[in-house]
Amino acid sequence: MTSEYFFLQLGPDYKKYSATFNDHGFTDVETICTMETKEDLLTMFPHESMPLGHRRKIEAAVKNLKTATSTKPYDNFSNNKEPCRGDEEIGSLSKIQGKQVDKLRELNDKLGKAVAAQKEIEKFIPLPEPEGPYKTQICSICHVRGHKSDGNKDRSHCMKEPCTSWEYCGRRDKHKPEVSRMKKEMEKEIKELNRDITEVKNEKEQMDIFAERSQSSFMHLMKLRLKAINPMKYSLCTNLLMRDLITLNIRTNY
Repeated sequence: MTSEYFFLQLGPDYKKYSATFNDHGFTDVETICTMETKEDLLTMFPHESMPLGHRRKIEAAVKNLKTATSTKPYDNFSNNKEPCRGDEEIGSLSKIQGKQVDKLRELNDKLGKAVAAQKEIEKFIPLPEPEGPYKTQICSICHVRGHKSDGNKDRSHCMKEPCTSWEYCGRRDKHKPEVSRMKKEMEKEIKELNRDITEVKNEKEQMDIFAERSQSSFMHLMKLRLKAINPMKYSLCTNLLMRDLITLNIRTNY
């Protein structure tokens, strides 16, 4: 690509600069890519001889040209960091998908802990050793077998603290309200967690389908293909890329 073609891609008002480029040895893509852009432009075109807008546009075009020619032609599109609506959309979808994965992991962790806690309620707890002469009598205060809360044979009464949990005495029948409440709470929590997991899974499946369709959409795929086919052309002028994409989209829909 000659310097004349380079400036022609920028617009008819830029063609006049090609002669000065040629005079300084920047006659083609290879030499233009070796430019120290700002310094060389200032050398060839002092501030007064080139509008600032033209200077900035040429600097950007040279930068894009260097990017386009720095790798293999078919890899250029992957190195082009110019943001576009499609890329931003896919990036946003990826973030949403990542959050959904994190949410599923969090819910599954909670579900695992809830199931483990539910099993703890049913686990076997060894009964404490009997304390007293009675074989079957269970104290209504400490829930230990062998004596009564009051009126024992030696006229004594239980001196222990009242039992506060079946986990201490191992007798769920003595703590029915507590055990029943804990079971209901765990069942409710597990049910809610399973419901939340199902909802997040369904949302994730829908998002995955949507992301796959977005990734394979006409505009996104054709943008990558056009950049791969002619990276120099589309790196110099992004308006050309959008114009060609719109033209292709219109024609393929007829």
